[in-house]
This record gives sequence, structure tokens and C-alpha cells, in this order.
Amino acid sequence: MFARSKHGPRNLPAITPGKHGRMPVTAVRALQRAGIRIRLATGLLVVAGSVAPTVYADPSPAEAPGPSADELLARLREIKQLRTKDGRGLVVGRVQADVMDVVRWLEATLSRIEGITKIETPYSRDLPFRVLLGGTAGEPSRVVGHAGHPGRGIAPRLEITQYRQADQEQAERLVCRLIFTDYVAARASPDTAIDPPRWLWLGAAQSLYREQRGQSGEEVLSLWERGELLPVSEYLEGRQPAGTLTPDLCGAIFWWLTSLPASE
Repeated sequence: MFARSKHGPRNLPAITPGKHGRMPVTAVRALQRAGIRIRLATGLLVVAGSVAPTVYADPSPAEAPGPSADELLARLREIKQLRTKDGRGLVVGRVQADVMDVVRWLEATLSRIEGITKIETPYSRDLPFRVLLGGTAGEPSRVVGHAGHPGRGIAPRLEITQYRQADQEQAERLVCRLIFTDYVAARASPDTAIDPPRWLWLGAAQSLYREQRGQSGEEVLSLWERGELLPVSEYLEGRQPAGTLTPDLCGAIFWWLTSLPASE
């Protein structure tokens, strides 16, 4: 599996909606006291932002020149591909073991995201979420996301260079960002540019695992005890000071919002 992960190696079985860990009650109360009531007609608040970048990537060194035509042909002969069980995810690479590992990870990640958001990702066998594995010896590890547009028949893709040295947490954040971009785009007019707010996709990524949710709850409680927790509207509307919307805070806001009854 991925070499670096903030929470260490994980077993990633698919999960069932409604069987997730909860944030500490004190953290939820802290958010309620600091925040506002938000009506969630479908169980999830989706906010469309400004123009979306085409590519989401982690910082990396300057790219080296690409391979020659002969090298590309040789690589094509080695390509392996495998789909998730439901066909909505597709992983392509040259190492069979890596492809199998990433298929299991992608399947579990898509299932987790659907479980915590109660939405169905807009992918199918004809338009799958694609993960491309690549890289050669000595090449730096990199994770890059390319946004799709299901309404136009464009599938998103995640490119992972040197998979076994890649950061799993970074990959999961990009998957969440791509999914929410596509989910909103599929319900918007064709000319609408979408860039989901940071608290939404990063909050979802921080809510994928029980230990992450507990960590997010602890940070919110700490902020509240120090009197540094702003009203939730400040974070949702982008009025918070730079640097205050941390991954853990995004996770706490996201988990709180998706836990509210639809009538609140």
C-alpha cells in the first residue's frame, strides 16, 4: 500500500452508511454553541464556488522530459488494468500487485465517501473514476488530480507516480475534491465552473476514518476552550482569517453538518 500515511497502514473494507464513529459529544456541543442552524434538505450542504482549476496537485519538483515513442510503446505492452467490483472505478498500471492494491483502496474510498455523505458518486462502467499508476526508478513521488465533467462525458483521473512512496492522505484528499467537483458539475448547467469549498472536500477526506474524526473533535474542543472557535458561518462563507481553516477543523465542520437532521 501507500508508503506514507499520517495514520499508518490501514485495512480498507467497504463500509455501510450509518455505521461510522461519532465525534465526542462535547465537540458537537462546542460547534453548536459557536455555530448556526443550517437546513440540509438532502443531508449534505453543497456550495459552488469560483472557477475550478483543471489540475489539483501536490507540490513537486520541475517535471523531467517525457519518455520517447519507443519507451511509450514498450510501456503500453506492460499495461494492466482492473475495475472495482461495481465497475465504477478503473485502475491502470504496469505492476499487477500495485494495480490490485489500488483497486481495493479506490473501492473502499468511494464506498466510505458515499457512506458519510449519503450521495451516490456520478460514475459508471462507461464513465469510471480512473487512477493511473506510473513512474520509473529514481523519479519523485507525485499525486495529481485532473477534474472531469460527467455531463460532458469526461471522467476524472488521479495520477500517482511511484505509488509505493506516495502519500495516501494526499491521494484521498484529491479523490474527495474530484468527486465533489463532479457531483456539483453533474447538477449544474454545462457552462458553470465549479470549485467546491475547501471545508467540503477536505472535511470529507478528514472524516473517512474513525481516528481522524476523533482527532478533529479534539481540535474543535481545544479551540472552544481557548475561546478561539469562530461562528460556523465565518468558516462556511470564507470570512475566516487565513490559516484558521485547518484539515481537522474542516473535518469537524463537515462531520457536524452531515450529522444534522434534515429539518435543522
